[in-house]
Amino acid sequence: MNIAWNAVNLAIAGFGLYGALIPDQGLTPFESIQQQNSIEKILLFNAGLTESRRNTMKVYIIFMITTLFLANVLSGKDEARMKDNNIGEVFPTLKAETLSGIDILYPDDVKGKTTLILMAFKRETQLKIDSWLKPFLERFEKNTSIHFFEIPMLAKGWKLMSRFIDGGMRSGIPTEKHGNVSTFYGDVDKYCRLLSITDKSDGYVFLLDGDGIIRWRSSGFATEGKLESLYSKIESLKTEKNE
Repeated sequence: MNIAWNAVNLAIAGFGLYGALIPDQGLTPFESIQQQNSIEKILLFNAGLTESRRNTMKVYIIFMITTLFLANVLSGKDEARMKDNNIGEVFPTLKAETLSGIDILYPDDVKGKTTLILMAFKRETQLKIDSWLKPFLERFEKNTSIHFFEIPMLAKGWKLMSRFIDGGMRSGIPTEKHGNVSTFYGDVDKYCRLLSITDKSDGYVFLLDGDGIIRWRSSGFATEGKLESLYSKIESLKTEKNE
């Protein structure tokens, strides 16, 4: 935008310079007045362009500020919706196979205990999942009333390579944890819709109560605040169960 306006100003300045450099043509007083009026019109036109440019820039700045403000507001609303979505709903039925070769049906096979489900759609997401899992295990690994499952979510097309994929995961995960990792091959988009997941590059964490109901959820990297929120919800579920 500035380049265009600068070109206009340059052309006007060039015209003025040209007029100043050409030899005196012996203008009559009347012609001199006409030329002066012409120059004044040019200067007024340029001033008008400058004022127009200022107004254009003001509109542009207001537009950008408004856009950024609305984007921030809508982003906050989306995050709030994600936190509220599915809370109080039964976790959708999902069949997977653990790395130890056992079929597992969520949420039926995990009912009776508080369960943390960590869901990833891409390999790059593992760092986010690990940021949750490590502190969770440090705190609850010896608690038999609470367990966890990682669910790598892969599209149906990868099923033909499942032996190779699962074998690679087995080699990188301690044997005692194979029963806690169950791979899903199927309609990934279906579960994105059911669980209000909009970004497959993110990691998602769900806390289920003993009835398989989603009582808490989060996404992305774990933070101190997010972990405290998770721990608080786990403790409140313990209290509900004892009442």
